[in-house]
Amino acid sequence: MCMGTHMYMVKNIAIMDEVYKELVYHKLQRESFSKEIMRFLGKKGSILDLAGSWNISEEEANEIKKNLLDLKQKTTKKALRIAQG
Repeated sequence: MCMGTHMYMVKNIAIMDEVYKELVYHKLQRESFSKEIMRFLGKKGSILDLAGSWNISEEEANEIKKNLLDLKQKTTKKALRIAQG
């Protein structure tokens, strides 16, 4: 399956050592400096950028699913009570 390719222009910029240290300090694990700068600038990336970035166990996934189902049931019951008066 071909997801497409992206062509990026690479640019070199000069920054002060203090700025570089701040970037390194705030950079997330496995995040490129470009992605970090985009995050600071508030730019939105693709949801696909998150694929595979959250590693959880099967137990944690099941707990999340259970909590979501519980929340859905509670909000449905509340909505029905409100609708019935």
